[in-house]
Amino acid sequence: VSGASLKSAITVNGSLLASASVVAPTLGGLLIAATATHIGFFVAAGGWIAMFIANLFLPRRGSSPEQRSVIRELATGFRFIRGHRVLLMLMGFGWIGLLPAYVDQLGGDAREVGFVFSSAGIGALSGIVVAGRLSPRRHAGRLMLGAAAAFSATMLFVANSPSLWLGMGLAVVAHFGNGMFNISALVAVQLRVPDAIRGRVMGVFAISQSIGGCSGGSGPTRWPRQLGSGRG
Repeated sequence: VSGASLKSAITVNGSLLASASVVAPTLGGLLIAATATHIGFFVAAGGWIAMFIANLFLPRRGSSPEQRSVIRELATGFRFIRGHRVLLMLMGFGWIGLLPAYVDQLGGDAREVGFVFSSAGIGALSGIVVAGRLSPRRHAGRLMLGAAAAFSATMLFVANSPSLWLGMGLAVVAHFGNGMFNISALVAVQLRVPDAIRGRVMGVFAISQSIGGCSGGSGPTRWPRQLGSGRG
């Protein structure tokens, strides 16, 4: 993809992913609530198999004759990011992995988990569409800072929401900012990364998106206890 078309390509790809995150979680939550959890996983696995089959028919761009190490490839991406600290600041960390625990705390079940996922997807899709219509060079830095600040501030209200339905509405607002930030950050990063190592650097960015979910096992149980004991 040429540099001139890069933002449009990223916006289209992000919109497709966000659209899927609006419909699929709601259907999955309703399916699990009506049947059982393993049925939902079975249907999701079928979707991944369909994606695998579709990838088999994608046009090939050729392959390198030399055998490459995945670890070395990722290390190249890490070194590039470490040498360009501004890219490190643009790496995002998600909260989606904590969402089921959040819904459970407010008395929800599988159906409500799907609804909250879809609420976040609606906000992200809206933010992606708006960001895609803005000029990539005018006030890009201010747009990203404003979107990140809006997401962070709204998430404080989501975390303290007394109602699950209010949390859903706030999740839409929060992920509107998150969608704008993510698309703007991806465009900024890919325009600054050389073509030869773009895949390696973006692989590191993809890994960073899942780091927030990795803290779900200890953070939600330990932090509230510490805060509670601190308050007496």
